[in-house]
Amino acid sequence: MTKPAMAKPTRPQANVSGELDRHQHVRLDRFAPALITWAAHKLASNNSAVYRKLFNVTLMEWRVLLHLYSEPFSNAAKIALAIGFDKATVSRTVDNLHKRGLLDEQYDPDDGRSSRLQLTQEGRSLYLKILPVAMDQERELLGDLSSDEAETLVDLLNRVVHALRSHASKPSGAHSPTAGTMRRLQRRRNVGGESPS
Repeated sequence: MTKPAMAKPTRPQANVSGELDRHQHVRLDRFAPALITWAAHKLASNNSAVYRKLFNVTLMEWRVLLHLYSEPFSNAAKIALAIGFDKATVSRTVDNLHKRGLLDEQYDPDDGRSSRLQLTQEGRSLYLKILPVAMDQERELLGDLSSDEAETLVDLLNRVVHALRSHASKPSGAHSPTAGTMRRLQRRRNVGGESPS
């Protein structure tokens, strides 16, 4: 007698923010997109002011310096994917850093359309000056969490980032984080007699 196949575990479909009330209110203190956006905006605003005042660099310039110090010879497309910005924005930042003598561009024999980038000595020196401030900011950010909680938070954020990156690397029309939402909205419109736009 064969054993019945075990059902695969499914991900919970409920929203963390809970069920909407009859007025369609969302619990903003539990709505993940709003919390992540608020934290990201506040961090970017605060950090940008510090880097401009102390080191005369933008937050975007710091992110490029940070990436190239750890992964020299990256191109603009790789940096854009790593830090979550479009290639055009990263390319403009690379141009600014190059004009300031903070990075070098080298011809990439594997891809004639792009350049391999690396920090100059001046760029590496600037990175090392900024790094202690960046580490202090991280300690302040995580200061109310225990070591285990901080590790858990970083692990969960990495899972979210990994999911978003994998969706971003898929061809147009492939599944994306919003694809299911768009399909559900379309079904609701059809059921209600409204044609989808």
